Amino acid sequence: MAFEKSIRHSLQKCPISAVTKTQERRYPGDWLGRFIEGDGKDFDCGIDITECGICKFYSTQGAEELAPYLCLSDFVVSDAFDRRLVRYKTLAEGADVCDFRYKKCRRTFVNNLREGRPPRFLEKNVLNSKDRKERGQLKR
Repeated sequence: MAFEKSIRHSLQKCPISAVTKTQERRYPGDWLGRFIEGDGKDFDCGIDITECGICKFYSTQGAEELAPYLCLSDFVVSDAFDRRLVRYKTLAEGADVCDFRYKKCRRTFVNNLREGRPPRFLEKNVLNSKDRKERGQLKR
């Protein structure tokens, strides 16, 4: 119960009110989400993000393929602040929602990317660079 109160307290400072405000759709590049009441078994509380400001921004920059890698930082942040996040899917990877769930006595877990690491486009560029270097087409 103390953990749930701690999460609720920290979420109430910003995310719950911020999630509620997203329903107003005040900014086109903003997030849209809703607070999820937990059942205490699977999770204590959660947030479903149905529109992501980061994905929107990366899309306007023609860099959608980078968004999933930024999503991985959720693991680091959750672990650093002892939030016990579990997330299985993200909008950045084509899911219908980013499913943030928080549960005490559970390890932080964020699903691996489908594409893996490093990004395919980066791997392709590295391979092209090596190939071009071997052919003498790339300056050292």
